[in-house]
Amino acid sequence: MALKKTGMTSLARSKAEMKDRQGGNGIAVSFTDKYPYGVSLNLDNDELEKLGITELPELGDEYAVVGIAKVTRASQSASTSGQDTSLELQLTHLKLTHENDTEEAAESRAKEQSENLKSAQADGYNEANK
Repeated sequence: MALKKTGMTSLARSKAEMKDRQGGNGIAVSFTDKYPYGVSLNLDNDELEKLGITELPELGDEYAVVGIAKVTRASQSASTSGQDTSLELQLTHLKLTHENDTEEAAESRAKEQSENLKSAQADGYNEANK
């Protein structure tokens, strides 16, 4: 999926940041170090099922990700080494569209996800009121 002019910001570390992480010793940084801790999503069986993903994609495949997140923590502190600011977000809703999905397949999956969500919400409501 080509990243065109989408208005998105790359979270990859710059070459200078990567060099700083090497500590000047020339040791190669692994691919996972290209991106900071905490910007990876891990989806297990339950989440994959809710998202309608029944077959694992190939490594390197890309997905468009659309989500809604709730702020669960906001923090700012100062020390002699500088100021740190952080934000914790809890994803509450997520939509994934595979790079090879047709519009029709994506709409079908979205409809199925919506039905699954409604069913899950109804089940939760029914369990809470027993």
